[in-house]
Amino acid sequence: MAAPDKPQLQIANGKDSWFWVPAIATITAPTVAEMTAGTSLNISCYLFSDFEGVTGSTGKVTLPRLLCEVAQYESNDVTTYSSTDLDFAFSPQAAAATVGKKAWDKFKAGGLDGFLARRQGVTADQATPEPVAGQFFDLIPTNIGAAIPGKTSTGSDGVYRATAPVAVTGKPAWNVAIVT
Repeated sequence: MAAPDKPQLQIANGKDSWFWVPAIATITAPTVAEMTAGTSLNISCYLFSDFEGVTGSTGKVTLPRLLCEVAQYESNDVTTYSSTDLDFAFSPQAAAATVGKKAWDKFKAGGLDGFLARRQGVTADQATPEPVAGQFFDLIPTNIGAAIPGKTSTGSDGVYRATAPVAVTGKPAWNVAIVT
């Protein structure tokens, strides 16, 4: 018997990048041009570290047992996808279109249909290059509601933030490669 495969563990801390992408023609083959369009926004350094992103939950149903059967079985039911709200930093007194307000400017009105795109395994700091062909992304069709300003705490550790609700509006495409 052959030895089992053993994948190398990949450290995840600081290596999730999130982008807002307004349009992707084919969710299973997004292009570099779509991912880097002027209306796209890298929101990695705006989101707070407790952003969980998108989750899926599949229900199970118990199938009826026939009289002649001595075992009962299950089946997978509907999968529900959901996302935590975008909770992001912003500077209330910053000028429009500056770093302190880019995410706020993008999400303040709400009603945005598009995609949240997650790139994993690449350092997510401000020096991270834009998406390139061959990188893998999770693409989540979403509608972003209107952002509401606030702060993270009323204590001395509080910083200004805004929160925008996220609705997952279609089936995500997981770990798809960006094409040219």
